[in-house]
Amino acid sequence: MSKAIHEEMRLKRRSNVSLKAVVSLRGQEGQEHQCRLTDLSATGACLHFEATSSLAQGMPISIK
Repeated sequence: MSKAIHEEMRLKRRSNVSLKAVVSLRGQEGQEHQCRLTDLSATGACLHFEATSSLAQGMPISIK
């Protein structure tokens, strides 16, 4: 599927960003994962991790 078609299917507009962030599972804030946000919308975000992470798509997380 092309990027243009995929973006048309999204419910909310995404913004390209380049932000450093710290992510943790809700309730497990002591286990933080460094990452970079590369796009952001009201309904989601694209996260890139330097190291392999045990986080999976759809998991409830906290982002700082």
